[in-house]
Amino acid sequence: MATGQAGIFWYGGQGTFDNPNAERPTYTPGPTELGFVTLTMVALGQPPCANDTSTMQLQVVPGAYAFAGSDENGCFGVPFNFDNSASPPLGLNYDTLYWQGGTGHFLDPNAMRPTYVPGPGEIGPVLLPWWPLATLSTAILWTRWS
Repeated sequence: MATGQAGIFWYGGQGTFDNPNAERPTYTPGPTELGFVTLTMVALGQPPCANDTSTMQLQVVPGAYAFAGSDENGCFGVPFNFDNSASPPLGLNYDTLYWQGGTGHFLDPNAMRPTYVPGPGEIGPVLLPWWPLATLSTAILWTRWS
């Protein structure tokens, strides 16, 4: 917070400020900016007073990444273990993940590579969304043939 100043401006980091002359601007990190970023606010003093500065550290962490794995085929009534996928699921930089979908259930819906147990009579395409929180979701299409 600044008081009694003739103006304000912000600088620092590799990103951009939506309004560098605002007291509380929004800072958007640069595309490769990670770790601690020093941001500086300068309050321009009313003449004859000097300027004053204050800095803060903003920690920029990588965003979550989700890949639900390759499309797969399974046998009717047989559980499918995602460890056996041609391209297994992969998630990075997430706090929580959760699998859902189909009429069956997952033995551990919070596991990176769970086992899906199909529901009674479940056949054909089964869309199984994967939701790492705070990220885009993706899905695996598991086709089961009778």
